[in-house]
Amino acid sequence: MKRSCHLLALVAAVMILVSHSTLKAAPQKLNILWLSAEDISPHLGCYGDPHAITPNLDQLANRGVRYTHAFTTAGVCAPCRSGIITGIYQTTLGTHHMRCQASLPESIVPFPALLRKAGYFCTNNSKTDYQFKTPSETWDESNSKAHWRNRTDKEQPFFSVFNFVGCHESGIASKSKYQSVTSKLKPAHRPPFRRTILIRQLREKTGNETMSLSPQWTYGWGNSCLNLKKMAFSTRR
Repeated sequence: MKRSCHLLALVAAVMILVSHSTLKAAPQKLNILWLSAEDISPHLGCYGDPHAITPNLDQLANRGVRYTHAFTTAGVCAPCRSGIITGIYQTTLGTHHMRCQASLPESIVPFPALLRKAGYFCTNNSKTDYQFKTPSETWDESNSKAHWRNRTDKEQPFFSVFNFVGCHESGIASKSKYQSVTSKLKPAHRPPFRRTILIRQLREKTGNETMSLSPQWTYGWGNSCLNLKKMAFSTRR
């Protein structure tokens, strides 16, 4: 988990997607779509993994910015999230021990709260697990139905987070859970592997397969991957 969390900041998956109209009007605030996935290391086609079947995430990377020197400040999921949401080292916050519960000083707020003050509609769908109680002013919505489309003013800029948890290490912790997580994959979505392989190769295979699920999650909720172009790249409101 420690090694694979290096790219919880798949922060190749932190993508800022803007419409053509936004680019033309400089004063207008940009819409921000944040996609996060856990425990995957660089098991993506856009990072050169020859066995990864992630064409839609690869397309996002080709049309966006791909970070090649991304590192995490914590080697496990929840402490890492506390650093991402605050921009502060876990050792400073007291969130560096897994499954601790810290108290934030009044001077420190999660950055979505600052975006809200700047006029953004902020949503999180839906994982938090920051190792501290989430301040009430952090999100406009934080649940399984949270979405930028829920804002009443369709001209309001948005910051929307969607968390894919199917590739979390717990998804391959047991055979039954792994089979459940990957049950919707077709044979073409499963990378080939030799019958006699090392444990590391097996882990990479299972990691690739759980990441193959991400298009179903990303574009959602049962829609084809191409719908993300309509949904996010054009930031249609």
